[in-house]
Amino acid sequence: VNPVATRLFGTGAGGVAIAVVFAVCSTAIVGMWFCWIRLRSGSVLATMMAHVASNSGAYTIAWLLTR
Repeated sequence: VNPVATRLFGTGAGGVAIAVVFAVCSTAIVGMWFCWIRLRSGSVLATMMAHVASNSGAYTIAWLLTR
């Protein structure tokens, strides 16, 4: 279990459901963003760099929240 999600949403069924909905929606939005970048740039490299940036940002935010 993700300690940050548990702290934000709780451990009950409602908290788990909210965390799952949040994860699915954010993944779908980022996926559409990656698609748009790929279509716009015509390059997979741009999408790869955007993926690195989004993962780095998420890691940094999680690290800051757990400190």
